[in-house]
Amino acid sequence: MTISWVTATAGESRVKYGQHNASLDLESRATQPASQMMAAGNHEIETSCQLTTFDAYQARYRMPFHESGATRGNLFYSFDVASVHVVVLTPYIPTYRASIQFKWAARDLERVDRRVTPWIVVMMHGPWYSSNRAHQSNVEPQHAMRKDMEELLFDHRVHVVLAGHVHSYERTFPVFRHERTVNAPIYVTIGDGGNREGLADKYIEPRPVWSAYRKARYGYGLLQVHNRTHARFEWHEDKDKTSNVHDSVWLHARTIVEHTRH
Repeated sequence: MTISWVTATAGESRVKYGQHNASLDLESRATQPASQMMAAGNHEIETSCQLTTFDAYQARYRMPFHESGATRGNLFYSFDVASVHVVVLTPYIPTYRASIQFKWAARDLERVDRRVTPWIVVMMHGPWYSSNRAHQSNVEPQHAMRKDMEELLFDHRVHVVLAGHVHSYERTFPVFRHERTVNAPIYVTIGDGGNREGLADKYIEPRPVWSAYRKARYGYGLLQVHNRTHARFEWHEDKDKTSNVHDSVWLHARTIVEHTRH
């Protein structure tokens, strides 16, 4: 089973609803053969004249929030794909321990039957770990979200956390509280799908010890789940005429194995 991860351009467009719909109509025709599971980003907030938020995002899509016991529409939910349990979260609503989102995520992860879905993948928009200079301000909510929820994901042995927001690619080693840690999640920033602002090509130096690979190029990722025990994440650049793998990591259902290729 292969899952493709691309940061969509629609949520980054900053346009009026009519233009937003035209963009999404075009995208839907191109991607119709495949299922799309969405994670709300900062541009989906779109405060309306009535001071409500996420209106277009909630109306446009129908994610399985009801089926997964969530109560805020498409903002957070979960689903299973074969042997993978996928949890979708957002930093753009409260994430503290007493929040609705945190309590739901804790219940959802607690209920995962690893005999059925040994793999756990988390999706969100803002990355918790990024050595890119973009979006490092303390006011960005993903930083508070990491402090609120990182221990929860670590305790439940999440394997991979996928994010966008920063317009480049980066993969971490298994990391917990900024230290390389066995059995911690790896964090992949794959915000390189394309956007009018261009790539974020400035990085913090020296490279943090938890950063395994980083590159400011347009591209996409593939998570290949080979069986119940082994999976592989690959990153490809758009400009390649052939399917070259520029970065990859093998994962084990119990331990993240740092066999990488650059």
